[in-house]
Amino acid sequence: MKKKYFSTVLMLIFISVFSQNPIQTTPWNYETEGFEGGTFPPTDWGVAHFSGATTDWEHSATVGGFQASTSCAFFNNTTATGVVHVLRTPSFDLTTAIEPFLKFDVAYARYDSSNSDQLFVYFTTNTNGTSGWTGNIIAQYSNDDLATAPNQTTPFTPDEASDWETFTIDLSTYVGLPYIRFAFEARPDQANGTTNNLIYIDNVDFFDESPLAPLAVKKEEIINFSVYPNPSEGNITLNTTLENLEKNNLEVRNILGQKFNNFSMTKNSSNSYQLNFDDYKSGMYFITVSSDEKSTTKKLYIK
Repeated sequence: MKKKYFSTVLMLIFISVFSQNPIQTTPWNYETEGFEGGTFPPTDWGVAHFSGATTDWEHSATVGGFQASTSCAFFNNTTATGVVHVLRTPSFDLTTAIEPFLKFDVAYARYDSSNSDQLFVYFTTNTNGTSGWTGNIIAQYSNDDLATAPNQTTPFTPDEASDWETFTIDLSTYVGLPYIRFAFEARPDQANGTTNNLIYIDNVDFFDESPLAPLAVKKEEIINFSVYPNPSEGNITLNTTLENLEKNNLEVRNILGQKFNNFSMTKNSSNSYQLNFDDYKSGMYFITVSSDEKSTTKKLYIK
């Protein structure tokens, strides 16, 4: 699976002012959003449409990233009206971030080689959460840069793990900002009308790559750690602020809650460990790091 990686780019483009009440900033290292709750959009997220549009991002309860769940967000370009269709994230405080990244899973198939649906990622630093988006494009995907599956002349539904890819955006330019908010914008190919196709996103993850990153909340509440690559083919690196982590500090469970202990663990350094899950079936797992009365759980996807 190829990984698409975009450094920050700024391009001049107009986007209408978004209309929503201000929301509180969230400390960095936000829990991954898999759109699995009963409410869409999730708490502190929002949808909006502008520039003649009447359609919004929607919730799918049948497909999920890399077939590891049955929930995601999607936009139906085949029935879209107008230009601007937005899914907005919570806002964040990056004053303590060191190496912040935005990562999310995408599934999309072009209708044919003439189609040019687009996906933009925007940001604003206006603390009202509703303005300041104009020209602030972090990344822009279209054509083969957006496509994760072969062309399909019927409405696209990802039915294999290989239909998904993970896109990663470096947010280091924004380190130190006390307020920033992001938005995914779908733009249907206006020239092709109904010969457009659906875009799916899942597992939106805001994380700090640095193992030395400050904790997002009080130290007595969580343990800071990261695992990568994620999704993985079986070998991952686990970085944590804890020193001398032992295997009995780790717990791995599947989506049914069953516990697994048949993985190997070797130490790379005082804060970095290599874990091997080659014998695990493809799917979503939950990995928990515990110490004393503190613990943190994150999702792990095995391909």
